[in-house]
Amino acid sequence: MFISVFNILASLFWYGYSFAFPPNAGNVTNMCFAIGFVQYLVLLFITLSPAAAANQAAAMAREFVLSLPGWFPKRYGIIKVHVRREFMHKTTLTLWKIYRIDYSLIISAIGSLISYGILVGTLGSVQNSNKES
Repeated sequence: MFISVFNILASLFWYGYSFAFPPNAGNVTNMCFAIGFVQYLVLLFITLSPAAAANQAAAMAREFVLSLPGWFPKRYGIIKVHVRREFMHKTTLTLWKIYRIDYSLIISAIGSLISYGILVGTLGSVQNSNKES
């Protein structure tokens, strides 16, 4: 999962940078860059949205199971032992066990891409102005 998300983000950055700072090319090339950017943006949403939804559903199911012993007072002890034995660890989808995938990851990833794009674009314009001087 980490490698595919990394590949998608790198491709998004490349297409976005190529679209924002195009080489001296025609409109067809710019359209290809725009289509590639949209394609990888959709692929990012398709990849991360189901994983975030699965993590959210798993958290809700875990909370429900942990609340079960209170629903059955006569079997409270037996259910509590079974629940503690089976459901105390949290299972989530992560990016290489570094970051838990949730909906905020999508916004963070897009914000990081925009920030890196601005930095690289600024560095490129500074280098071009130094060469002209």
